[in-house]
Amino acid sequence: MAVIRRLDSYPDPSDLVRVLRAHAPEAAFVAVSDPERFAQAVEVLKATIPGVVIVAIHDAADPGVLVDLIRLRVHDFITLPADPGAMQSLLERVRGHLARRSPEWPATDRLYTFVPSKPGVGASTIALNTALALARTPDLKTLLIDFDLNLGVQAFMLKINTAPCVVDACEFAAKLDENLWSNLVARAGSLDVLHAGAVEPGQRIDPAQIRHLLEFLRRNYDVIVADVSGNMERYSIELMQESKSVFLVCTPELPALHLARRKLRLLEALDLQERLHLLLNRVHNRAAVSASDVEEIVGLPVFASFPNDYLEVHKALTRGEAVAGGRLAKAFTGFSGLLSHKKPPTAQRKRFIEHFAVLPARYGFRG
Repeated sequence: MAVIRRLDSYPDPSDLVRVLRAHAPEAAFVAVSDPERFAQAVEVLKATIPGVVIVAIHDAADPGVLVDLIRLRVHDFITLPADPGAMQSLLERVRGHLARRSPEWPATDRLYTFVPSKPGVGASTIALNTALALARTPDLKTLLIDFDLNLGVQAFMLKINTAPCVVDACEFAAKLDENLWSNLVARAGSLDVLHAGAVEPGQRIDPAQIRHLLEFLRRNYDVIVADVSGNMERYSIELMQESKSVFLVCTPELPALHLARRKLRLLEALDLQERLHLLLNRVHNRAAVSASDVEEIVGLPVFASFPNDYLEVHKALTRGEAVAGGRLAKAFTGFSGLLSHKKPPTAQRKRFIEHFAVLPARYGFRG
């Protein structure tokens, strides 16, 4: 056993939740110096991490205290100072509790990764506006991460100038806590953002760092939106394999569709076919390629489409905010509504034509 965090006083319930989500302890040793706050801490522990082993610490075996501990269903109790033999016996009992029932750390599975079929198809714009729309949903804590280390534009689009970036977060992934994380993440309204940082040739992320980082993030966020380069780096593949859904973004032009088909085959070879969804961006009424053509060329149903609206996107970039007007804003709102639910959106895949109406609204999302 190792001590992963020590608190010198009773924290507020919200602060205690942040500590627990950051460290995910298997056991908690809590002093009974203030019975009321002790009871509050025990309730927070049980609610946040079902199955966590709780050991009460007191300076005397007071009968009244023992009765309260039984009522609170505390697992064990020890008086201080304790001799080595008593402490060893206590630790053995704690191990026994953990062997019978492991703690259940609440963690989200809603990690959504956006992959461009080729540079310039607008995957970053869709990821950004989807994340901003999700963050506006009540009680849905949302994080946007830019994993494009070569051309990441999320910081530019949101006018973020902070120095810490995704590489810094990955370097400290195994040591993250609530205090360090607050110094790494930036804010854009109600959305937390971890941007890609400055371009540094040769900069890479170890896939193991991705796993450590995601363990922390899944406990601390309800939804995670990831924007990747599409270059299929090892860490990007690791991220997609951890995702609930992978959205392949293309436009209704033949080069983008051709590359989407090639990328689809690669993703299927990585056993990601059940998580793949096709997003069609910058659709307009005079498109030479129809929705059915797109499906036939790429080999994947169109899950959602977004109308071409350069002016609204330009306005949003100028403000450093979400697209706020027109059909495109409604499309982002409808799309984010699908992702805000815990149920995966796979049921929509076979009904892709329902995302389209008769021209001229044929290519607009109808969520």
